[in-house]
Amino acid sequence: MDWFRMYGEFATDPKVQMMSEAMQRRLVMLFCLECSNGIETFHVTERATSIAFALRVSDEVLAETKVVFLAKGFINDDWTLRNWSTRQYESDSSTARVKAWRDKKKQQAQQGETLQKRSSNAQEQNRTDTEQNKNPLNPPAAENEKPDADPEPLAGPKPKRKSRLPEPFNLTGDMRKWAIERAPAVNLVNETEKFVNYWRGSGGTKADWPATWRTWFLKAQEDANRRLNGPQRTGNPPLDMASTDWALEPIL
Repeated sequence: MDWFRMYGEFATDPKVQMMSEAMQRRLVMLFCLECSNGIETFHVTERATSIAFALRVSDEVLAETKVVFLAKGFINDDWTLRNWSTRQYESDSSTARVKAWRDKKKQQAQQGETLQKRSSNAQEQNRTDTEQNKNPLNPPAAENEKPDADPEPLAGPKPKRKSRLPEPFNLTGDMRKWAIERAPAVNLVNETEKFVNYWRGSGGTKADWPATWRTWFLKAQEDANRRLNGPQRTGNPPLDMASTDWALEPIL
């Protein structure tokens, strides 16, 4: 890590501000040493001497400084900083980010070289193929090869399986709308009941029951049209009780 977090509370913390400026500077210097290499990297037997040299103080002054810092809870007995890891974060270090960025650039460069080689190889292959086609000793492959066999026809959709009339047989909204438009003279409820009773009784099977129902209703509509458009039946004329024409009829 080449930098560390310096919190604003340093300027207002009584434990810090009640010390002399020299002591405050020494505390900041300890922060810098921990950030640079880590105080624990100094050998234990030479740690005090190394820190005294870094702070530019004598061994006696360093001993006084240690007493103050221990009393305020800034350091441990081995000069390592307390709570350092809780106040600093791994993400503060730019080393990992720089390495990741460099690896990404390197990978992109390698991919670019690979694509360039592939493009060059493809162009060379096209040039070779063109030269072979122009060579009279190498006639086009189409002249020597047999035509491919006709492709197999694609399989059509599988036919639906026949089944009995579903229980219950429900009319959808589209079926009702269709019946009103295409079979207006047919009673929807009664004719559907006939349809259901017939196929329930016969036990027949169909692949498409809605289509069978529509066919049934079309036939019912045709029957209704014939009844409406056919000749009207008339009854016998009423008898005239006062007529004597019956007497003129020959007697067998």
